[in-house]
Amino acid sequence: MRLRNKTLESIPDICIELTVTGSVQGVYYRKFTKELAVKLDIKGWVKNQADGSVLIVACGTQRNLDVFIEKCKEGNIWSKVSDVYVKSIQVANSFKSFEIVRKK
Repeated sequence: MRLRNKTLESIPDICIELTVTGSVQGVYYRKFTKELAVKLDIKGWVKNQADGSVLIVACGTQRNLDVFIEKCKEGNIWSKVSDVYVKSIQVANSFKSFEIVRKK
């Protein structure tokens, strides 16, 4: 098998879950995350948690996810990220876009 014959489309997406702590609610962190995900062609969602953290599920290429994680650690100009916990996950269905999940 030759790797150079593989197309980008044949490489499956990887999915991760990130829990971001610090001052990340009420500072446009979810909007920042969505804009970043769209630029990097990452699919999934982001939502605020009751404990003040932000939970993210992100699926994409390893390269794009690596960039995404680093940018999530930096945050936007209004946020102050303390920690980003990352774990690999498997999702039942693939995502078509990246969405902000809001409480109903």
